[in-house]
Amino acid sequence: DPALLSRDAEYLLSQRNGRGGFENSGESAHGYGSAPADVLDGFITWALVATGHADHNLRVWDARLDKTALAFGPAAHKGWVTGVAWSAHRAELLLSSCHDGSVKLWDTRSTVPLHELPPHSDKALCVAWHGVEHVASGGADGQLKVSSLRLPSA
Repeated sequence: DPALLSRDAEYLLSQRNGRGGFENSGESAHGYGSAPADVLDGFITWALVATGHADHNLRVWDARLDKTALAFGPAAHKGWVTGVAWSAHRAELLLSSCHDGSVKLWDTRSTVPLHELPPHSDKALCVAWHGVEHVASGGADGQLKVSSLRLPSA
């Protein structure tokens, strides 16, 4: 819905952190503090916002066009997408986490995962980048998993 996307984009613009990204406010897209219907992350310089959804999909929105720029899948994951995180160092790389325990690395130039990280034994609840080639994910299994990646050249 373009009206909801526009409202979300305006909200994101108000959350800029000065590093080209957004502060994680813990609020959900379309909910602003209500039940976690969606998760989001984005970069102003690229005008792209990534969202994860209960319908198992991961979408990238172009805020300049008010529409979906890219959808992964038919379903990117086998469960609710609980976390998304853009790489601050590589504009095309995106992480996602899911209730099925999986954590995936995506290259937005493709619609299939570039890599699947070691899964959690319960729900994967969040994901984040640490530097250029390290990622962390937290899960309902009480584990914080940190993985090193060997990324292909850009």
